[in-house]
Amino acid sequence: MKSSVASVQETLKDTEYPAEKRDLVLHAKKHHASGNVLEDIGNLPDKVYTSAAKVDKELENE
Repeated sequence: MKSSVASVQETLKDTEYPAEKRDLVLHAKKHHASGNVLEDIGNLPDKVYTSAAKVDKELENE
């Protein structure tokens, strides 16, 4: 992981769940996320996330 879980969650704070990985990437780009945050989100498994906690869990497993 190149950023912190907190940085990713700050970027995704207004995300509506459930959301696919591509939705998370688009949200991050729209909110001008840093390159490291975008890379971390881009490295998430390609699936539907039902909550911010599910994103956190995947990030912690990287």
